[in-house]
Amino acid sequence: YIQKRMGFSLQMIELRNRKGFSAASTFASTKVGKNYMDHIRQITKNIQLEEANLLKQQKRTNELNIATFNRFSVAVFVLMMLFSIFLLIATSNYLFQNKRNEKRAAELFIANEDLERAKDFLQEYIRGLEEMMFMTSHKVRQPISNILALSDLLHESLNSPEELKKTVDFIKQSTLSLDIFIKELTEFMGNLKETGKK
Repeated sequence: YIQKRMGFSLQMIELRNRKGFSAASTFASTKVGKNYMDHIRQITKNIQLEEANLLKQQKRTNELNIATFNRFSVAVFVLMMLFSIFLLIATSNYLFQNKRNEKRAAELFIANEDLERAKDFLQEYIRGLEEMMFMTSHKVRQPISNILALSDLLHESLNSPEELKKTVDFIKQSTLSLDIFIKELTEFMGNLKETGKK
C-alpha cells in the first residue's frame, strides 16, 4: 500500500522533472491523482494522530511513574525518620554504659549519617528525574515538530531546488538539535548513575 503511494510520489517527481510543473499539476488534478493525494494526506493525518495519542500515553505513564516514585520516596523518608529516632533513643540509652557501649553508640551515629546521606541522595535523584522529564518533554518535541512540519512542506509546496536545499538544511538542523539533546540526556543519565554509586 505504502509502496503504491511512494510510487505515485516518485512518478509525480519524474513527470515534473521531464515535462515541467504544469504536466505534474495536470496529472495530480486527475481523479487518480487526487485520490492518491487524499490517501497520502490521510496517512499523514493518521500518523500525526497516532503520535499525539502516543505522547498522551507517555505523559500519563510518566505521571504515574512520578506519583509512584513520590509515594516510595515518602515511605523511605518516613522509614528513615523512624529509624533515625530509634537510633537517637538507642544512643541516649547507651551513653551511660561502659566503653564497649560507647563504641556502639558511635557506630549508630555513623549509621545515622549514612541515612542522612541516603536521604540527600534520594532528594537529588528525584530532582534529577524531574529535570530529565522536563528536558525530554520539551527538548525532544520541538525538533520532532520541526521535522514533521518540514516534511509536510516538502510534500506540498516545493517549487525549486533552492527551496529543497533550504528545507533539507532545516531538517538537518532539527535532526542535529535532537542528536545534541540525546547526547546531553545520555551524559546527564550517566552523571546521575555515577552520583548514585557514591
